[in-house]
Amino acid sequence: MEANALTKKRVEYTDEVGRHDRHEVTENFYAYWDCSKCSHESILGNVKSCPECGADKTTEKYRPPHADEPKVPITNESAAADGIDLREHFSDETCRFCGADLKPGTQICPKCHAPLSDPAYVHRICPACERRTNDLSCPDCGHGTTPISESKKRVEPIETASGSAATQFDYTPLKLVLGIGAIVIFIAALAFLLWPKRQTATVTAINWQSFVRVQEYQYNHHEDWSLPAGADLNGTSQEIHHYVDVPIGTHEDCHWEKVADGSHQECSTSTECHTETQYSGSHTECFGDGSCSSVSDYDTVTVCEPVTDCDWVTDYRDERRCETVTDYRKDPVYQTRYSYHVWEWVTITPLTRTGTELPIYWADSTDLPENQRAVDQDASCWFTFTVEKKDIDQEVDCDELTKDHYQIGANWQVRLIGNNIVSKKYIK
Repeated sequence: MEANALTKKRVEYTDEVGRHDRHEVTENFYAYWDCSKCSHESILGNVKSCPECGADKTTEKYRPPHADEPKVPITNESAAADGIDLREHFSDETCRFCGADLKPGTQICPKCHAPLSDPAYVHRICPACERRTNDLSCPDCGHGTTPISESKKRVEPIETASGSAATQFDYTPLKLVLGIGAIVIFIAALAFLLWPKRQTATVTAINWQSFVRVQEYQYNHHEDWSLPAGADLNGTSQEIHHYVDVPIGTHEDCHWEKVADGSHQECSTSTECHTETQYSGSHTECFGDGSCSSVSDYDTVTVCEPVTDCDWVTDYRDERRCETVTDYRKDPVYQTRYSYHVWEWVTITPLTRTGTELPIYWADSTDLPENQRAVDQDASCWFTFTVEKKDIDQEVDCDELTKDHYQIGANWQVRLIGNNIVSKKYIK
């Protein structure tokens, strides 16, 4: 059975309809039709069967009223009563089962009583072979059918020639869901690989290196613009210390400049266009629901006019301008430069010690030569974490090495990105 039991028709009188940019309905009124069975004329559009012979309106076209026929206006009340939508103008419907012309929106055919709103339900049965159908005659045995008095029965879905249901599954939403799912899985896997991993690290070694800074008393040679106290002078010389600018005269520096010299007005003419809507006439249009409309036609026309635009423009002239510029020469300034020897303490290579056990100790500086002295001491410390057979060194303040946290065998909870520890927490 066909899924759509309604066949819609639309009739237009286009001989008076031109090509226009906009239309405006000014009046709605009923159309007329003429019966082709008995030649009865001037039947109003809301009447669907001939009042003379009773024939249903089938192929007859709606037409506008002739000059001698009254123009019956359509009101909102009469449009609702006759099933006319003055905005959409749905065409008359033809019953799929008996061919009768119906008003738009008819739910049950008044001739054969077929349910037109839901053709997936059957409403008649053949008393001879019990075939359920919506036809007046049984399509199997030809016997007349009668209405089913019990509840409506839903027919099975229409099957194709291959025997499968006619409905075809749309895979597009499934493909979209699968694609989004693949992207989410990829992002989750990437985050799992890059996210800092929480693992247990064990302290497997501690290391330290101590430094004793040493200075040596040396007799060194220097050159400078001044002689420090206690220095032994070797000699002096006059050398250029810096340069000074000395004026030696002047010269004229001239150039050309643009100087404002009045103004004038410059004008240009252009064409500006805009569109206007103009009334161009009217026409009558009839619809397949038995109604007609008087329509005013409007055309969009382009109107152009010249527009003059003027601006004031500054005038310039070239003017030569000169200025006096001072000339300079650079003269050297000499000062005395001293060459000398002086005794001074100079930092030399420190004394270092390394170790892997506490306590930290420093190199012995008591047996230094008389011309050397220990200045201060310092140390740097680090310990080694072992995580999944990987050794990772971590710097630490030397005072912290005495705590239980950094004793060999101590366990920490760490987060790793590659070989870098981004956070660590001691496990008591």
